[in-house]
Amino acid sequence: MKKKILDIPLKMMIRECSLNPNLSFENFNYFALKNRDNIHDIFKYKKFNNDFVSIITVYADDNNFADKFMPSYEFFINQLIEILNANVPVNMEDNEKLTEILLKRLEILADIKNEKQLKESFPLLYRDLVDGRRYFNSLQYLKNNNSDKYYDGEHYYYSCALKKSLKNFIPTQVKMYKRYILDRNQLKDKYTQTSFNSYIKRNFDMNKLAMFIAHEYLCECEVSNNRSEIVYYLEKIDKYLKNNKLNKNVKIYTDSGVEINLNVIYKRINEIKKRINNDSMLNWILIPKDRSYKTVKKDKKTSVKVTIMNYEKLEKLHKLGTEKNNYYESTNYKAKVIGLGKYKGYIGYIYENGEVVLDTEYNEEKPYTAAGNAIYIMYANNFEELSKKSKTELQNDSRVKRLCHTKNWQDKLDIITKREATENDKYNSSLLIKRLKRKALY
Repeated sequence: MKKKILDIPLKMMIRECSLNPNLSFENFNYFALKNRDNIHDIFKYKKFNNDFVSIITVYADDNNFADKFMPSYEFFINQLIEILNANVPVNMEDNEKLTEILLKRLEILADIKNEKQLKESFPLLYRDLVDGRRYFNSLQYLKNNNSDKYYDGEHYYYSCALKKSLKNFIPTQVKMYKRYILDRNQLKDKYTQTSFNSYIKRNFDMNKLAMFIAHEYLCECEVSNNRSEIVYYLEKIDKYLKNNKLNKNVKIYTDSGVEINLNVIYKRINEIKKRINNDSMLNWILIPKDRSYKTVKKDKKTSVKVTIMNYEKLEKLHKLGTEKNNYYESTNYKAKVIGLGKYKGYIGYIYENGEVVLDTEYNEEKPYTAAGNAIYIMYANNFEELSKKSKTELQNDSRVKRLCHTKNWQDKLDIITKREATENDKYNSSLLIKRLKRKALY
């Protein structure tokens, strides 16, 4: 039985695996138009600047490397969540709960009164409005000059698309995205019937495509903490290699310019095998943004030391602890993790700029968690290595900043977590989250 194996980036696949590199634009257009037809068939709407096609899904059975290439429904959903700027828990299932969250975002969109509100609450839709005006103005110029190109481009602009005025833009967008949300399962069914196989076989170098898929399999292994998943991917690559189907003369390049060849594939396989044979797997679990440590993983019943303190002291700690928890929840973190083992009781907050902040979550049953432990700050690239060390070792590591809960600790932390993120920072934080994502608890 064929099942989804992985999602692959379309632009890199086209760039590295096309038989004719000069036809990259035409190749991308094929996939975009194919998916645009799918969108139009189901929703009767299509946005001129988003074809939901940047990712392709690879399907295969257990015995084969890759059997079917088709549009990614998961990418469509993720794009929908991102466009509507919805705060959705990591790995949330595509069910009625998701429908409810997205429809609530549409209620907020429907109440938008000015462009400032739109920009703050729906930044991607605001960009659509601006881009739509530019596009409409260019069409108007062509129309005024009686250009034939106007009629070629007019099909991009229709009743559901981008209007010049906010008054027209809001209701048309609400209507369009409501249909995307409510009828999305029909698109999922449509995708299962869509295959890119014949086009890919005609227009792509299958040896390079095999190298590209092997590279993507290994990327999945490198970000996963699920041993059985890693073994599954490695077995698929091993079978392919044993049949001598991965050409030793083939090479491709990643977006950052790193060469991928057969030697690199073997080296990465060996490194991954060493990692999964290492007993010190990462002791952190990703949790949803709207859930606390206590509700995700309850402590086992153990003998507890009783600490006697007066009411005033207890109230003061309660106030400090509540303020601490509320402060972290108010920060713009990308993801949150709970610590296991020696870091039990700690929460890690991962920020877009790559900073990772470890602090204890306040627990009313343990009053001194209000401010009794130091804060440890490290960078996403080093988190997996450093978070396996003891707290004493962290204090002596130059890569770790240590901060105490002094009077102005929040101000000091704001300087670190609100530092502007570079593209490299964003990549590193996303990569760490993707690795931790595999162990998410719901």
